[in-house]
Amino acid sequence: MDNKVFLFASMSLLLTLVFVPSLSIATSTQAAQQPTMPPFDPLKAINCNVTAVSAEMANSSVLAQLKRMPAPSGIGDSQSSATNLVVPMDFTNHQAWGTWYYSKTTGGYQDVIGVEAMQYIEPGLTLPAGDLLYAPSFKGPDPMALEVSTEYSSDSNGQMTYTLGIYDWSGPGWSWGQSFNWLQSNHYTSTYQGVQYYNICIYKDNNNKWGMFLYRFSDGLWVEQWPAQGDHNVQNGNGQDYYEGFWNAGNWPNNVAYIESSNQEICYLTGVNPPHWTWSLAYNSLGLTDNSHWGDGTWTNQPHGWYGQYYDWYVGTHP
Repeated sequence: MDNKVFLFASMSLLLTLVFVPSLSIATSTQAAQQPTMPPFDPLKAINCNVTAVSAEMANSSVLAQLKRMPAPSGIGDSQSSATNLVVPMDFTNHQAWGTWYYSKTTGGYQDVIGVEAMQYIEPGLTLPAGDLLYAPSFKGPDPMALEVSTEYSSDSNGQMTYTLGIYDWSGPGWSWGQSFNWLQSNHYTSTYQGVQYYNICIYKDNNNKWGMFLYRFSDGLWVEQWPAQGDHNVQNGNGQDYYEGFWNAGNWPNNVAYIESSNQEICYLTGVNPPHWTWSLAYNSLGLTDNSHWGDGTWTNQPHGWYGQYYDWYVGTHP
């Protein structure tokens, strides 16, 4: 073979080998094409002023609305909060579906010290009067004091409220809440295929303190929104990333709105001498995640499933 022809053939083969796309473990091209979420980096984190945040939220109308709602559930008896509801609910219609997080202790160290995810929001979502949806309701495994819920609530007149709120299991309860408009105006949201999303992380620092961080797209920093205020080693069950609905009797919707949580990652222990934690997609094979599904049977009629192995779930029909 002529040397030039041989060189051209060799280069063509090399380019073919280099540029063959790698196989994706996701089961949907939609999931495979999603933007990559930057792993939480403590060196790129801004810690909040707790005193200033507390003073600001004390007079927040959003927080006042949240206080009338039940605590996020999936990790206990939801009915204990029923008296706080604007409209009494039949909790037999409580449905939840999504990813369940586990943790344990190895060599005296906690296996999971952080969880993060890309959470989608639907600012135009509507619910029947008196219904409530936490989607996603996000909490890492014990001992983790903070739970964060993307809340869609409809009052007795059908007026919708859209909020991202924190429930602090270490004592204060509902502690922080902001509207979707606030998230957008402060650069905590981005858009993918016409759908808005935010990146969230709940993480324990070297001082054994849990904090909730949002990713600010304008400068690439993780900004702490709320640190746990009490015992940072609260034990109240395993964690979850759920599509979680509370429907009044007879209000179960025929078509549930599309909500997705993707790129769920956990920061888990990969070495004990010295202790070392690594961020990874929440694969079931790690033994730290699983799927969760319960309800009264109505749920099985709604479209839901995973794009990936428990790290990327959806509920509803994609628009």
